[in-house]
Amino acid sequence: MKVLVISDTHGNIEHAKMILERIIPLGVTTVLHCGDYVSDARLLEKFYPQVTVHYVYGNCDVGFGGEYSTVVTIEGVSIYMSHGHKYGVKWGDYDEVMIDALAHETRVAVCGHSH
Repeated sequence: MKVLVISDTHGNIEHAKMILERIIPLGVTTVLHCGDYVSDARLLEKFYPQVTVHYVYGNCDVGFGGEYSTVVTIEGVSIYMSHGHKYGVKWGDYDEVMIDALAHETRVAVCGHSH
């Protein structure tokens, strides 16, 4: 499994595009965008239709009505995705994210917001 995890693109996907151009030939087939500007995740879907893009909403995506966390399964591995702003990850507190990930019986947890 080769997955790119990104977040907090805030309207600038040029770096993500540059990275994807380099790693798609290496077998990356999935992008996990952990929030803040889900519109960027949707653009990546359009630019790279060969890649599956999963995303959650962040604190800068208020008003879009989406989920702030979700569980995705890739090659049999369940992954808990969250932006993290509701957990205090920006201040180094990952305990609540891990508790939710364990409650969802996932093997991996990813989040953004910490910049």
